[in-house]
Amino acid sequence: SETMAQVKRWASLGREPFGNRNELTTWELALVIPVTVFSKYPIRLEEGGRLRANFYKCGDDQKTPHYLSWSPIGTEKPAFHAPDYFGTLYFE
Repeated sequence: SETMAQVKRWASLGREPFGNRNELTTWELALVIPVTVFSKYPIRLEEGGRLRANFYKCGDDQKTPHYLSWSPIGTEKPAFHAPDYFGTLYFE
């Protein structure tokens, strides 16, 4: 929880839970992840650096199961940890 508290987030649909939406809905999510969040891992992060990653959401226990990812995944079943489908993060 201490690490998560460092991450700043904004969602266009707000912060309160809501029920299923059956209509087509678009939304945006913005994250600001400080380099300190990554300090527990043996990777070198610096301004101008890059890192390959993916962010995902699993809604498999929902009324209508669904999955999404920041970087598209080209497999029949969700493979969120497949490096071939990671996107690039750029550090400022």
